Amino acid sequence: MLLNGKDLESIIQELLIYFPIFLISITLHEFCHALAADRLGDRTARLAGRLTVNPLAHLDLLGTLMLLVAPFGWAKPVPIDPRNLKGRFSMLLVSGAGPLANLLLAVVGILILKHSPAFQALPADKLGMLVLMNMQLLEAIPLAVPLLVLVLINTVLMIFNLLPIPPLDGFGILSDLLPEKWRHAYYQLLPYGVILLVLFMVVPFARHAFNAAIVTTIQALVAIVP
Repeated sequence: MLLNGKDLESIIQELLIYFPIFLISITLHEFCHALAADRLGDRTARLAGRLTVNPLAHLDLLGTLMLLVAPFGWAKPVPIDPRNLKGRFSMLLVSGAGPLANLLLAVVGILILKHSPAFQALPADKLGMLVLMNMQLLEAIPLAVPLLVLVLINTVLMIFNLLPIPPLDGFGILSDLLPEKWRHAYYQLLPYGVILLVLFMVVPFARHAFNAAIVTTIQALVAIVP
């Protein structure tokens, strides 16, 4: 956590690294949602000015301020009208486009790290641990820290957004995969999305499972990416 007993200089250093990477990551995440929706017949995002890689179009004030207390935040959701989308699994494609963008950014970061002279001899588990340590390595390997942060932020964004809780992307993905007879019952969760998210974040078991998923995913990506 950025404000967890750290001095002002450390906080500024971390923000100078986290904020630009977070900005790039959420911008591409939301842009890919908008692009997928536009290609599948819904112009709502285009008309709202969200079919752009300009970060100012996607920033959410509260989600950005969250970076002061945690290396995490969010952007404004891209407006989508499912009635305009074409194709049986169009909502799945639109919802999955954002997490896919984060996956690709994480893979790019790992690819560069694995082919850097300083990391070529490291086994997957060691490099995965360095991703999780990131800011602790600022003095030892400063040039690698932005890449480590890139992998961590995008892995967290991908996994978090894949949770099947409204209004996250996982809800749209799962709702499109469910048989129609179950879909209506699933939609009943919509008014309770924020409550479910808060519960998820405060329940210890859920937090531990989420952290374990992040570690496992990073280790798996490091092992898989050539």
